Amino acid sequence: MHGLHDVRVRKLSAKLRTADDLAFTYTQFIYATARNRLSSLNGEWTSSVVGWAAGIVVFCYFLVLVSLPITMLGSLSTLWTILALIGCGVALIVVSVIAHLVRKPVMLQKIRISLDVAPADLAEGVETRWRSVYGEPIPGAVNDDVAPLPYTDHPRVAVVCPSRSVLVCLAANGFADRYAVALVHHPDDAPPGVPVLVLHDASPAGVALMAYARARLGPRARDVGLAPRMVMDSPKALILHEPALSAAEAAALPPGLSEREREWLAYGWWSPIAAVPPRRLLFAVERALPSHRGEPQAGHDIGFLTWPNA
Repeated sequence: MHGLHDVRVRKLSAKLRTADDLAFTYTQFIYATARNRLSSLNGEWTSSVVGWAAGIVVFCYFLVLVSLPITMLGSLSTLWTILALIGCGVALIVVSVIAHLVRKPVMLQKIRISLDVAPADLAEGVETRWRSVYGEPIPGAVNDDVAPLPYTDHPRVAVVCPSRSVLVCLAANGFADRYAVALVHHPDDAPPGVPVLVLHDASPAGVALMAYARARLGPRARDVGLAPRMVMDSPKALILHEPALSAAEAAALPPGLSEREREWLAYGWWSPIAAVPPRRLLFAVERALPSHRGEPQAGHDIGFLTWPNA
């Protein structure tokens, strides 16, 4: 499962915890295991080309085996029959490659790059195995499927994020208690009269959520990220791919995005907020708090969560 073994689990755990001994969720862990192990669009396309070519070779080999007894009993030349089948096979491979080249832009738009295991499966598999061997959970790991979210009586600020993993990570690291923060999943659930920090995926749904929060909450809504521009040019960010948006879906993307961001999203690229490591996540949200910023300008004009480019 993602090349996991005891040594790699310990290394990933230590990397996510950092020197601050932070807690992390299973979702953050599984995204960390996937980094640098996901296929690329061109890789998927190349695999398709190779797969078709291999299939044609096997098919022609089967025809040769079937035709040999027939040609040996008849008047046909065995050598010419084999050469004819090889020629047909080569021609079919060439046609297949040309067809793949012609269809490549359409094929790339339809390819999906995603995780091959859910966090719940990781919890049941890796965590169960780890406990059976070591008698304790993976150091620093929190099961975001069952971990409770705290209730804050008198919040001074709210954090909105559809990802339960992100909210659990903030709670597990004492963020809600330390800063009197309400952790909620949707802008409609935000308590009245307090600043609202919105965290979301760099995705069509994510930017739509931020647009809704601005319309619903006005200047109280502050965009912490992820905006597409924060990840689209960063080799550090985890980038996934879904089939490209339809023309109608692309036209429905909210205003305020640059042309490059719109093209990036329309092509099917996206990046999950839950893939942001705990330390960077906590730093970005803490930096976005009103007490840490001194209110220099409207919150939605500031980008807090950024990825390094190297």
